Amino acid sequence: MIDPASASLGKRHLDIAAVMWLLGVLGGAAVGVALSHMGYDGEGLALALTWLVNLGVAWHLANAAHAQGRRRWLWGMLAAIWPAASMGVCSFLNFSRWFGWSKPPA
Repeated sequence: MIDPASASLGKRHLDIAAVMWLLGVLGGAAVGVALSHMGYDGEGLALALTWLVNLGVAWHLANAAHAQGRRRWLWGMLAAIWPAASMGVCSFLNFSRWFGWSKPPA
């Protein structure tokens, strides 16, 4: 069983990761649209901004995985690859927390 302090820390990291991901995607889209309206190619900058924010999301997801007793580096690297992959990791870790699939910390 996971102790309550570790569980609440993991939940906090999951919540922060979800908010950061949403703000990163919306911010990247807003930058892309604004630059395209000004006549620039904003696609590359928007993608770079989204991926840069995703690195912070991956860090929080790695810490949430560690709080659940999972390998921090594995889940963090998987989430850092691509912003859509980080949402998959976030969903899996949330389902693990909700349904009690968490492993005790080693």
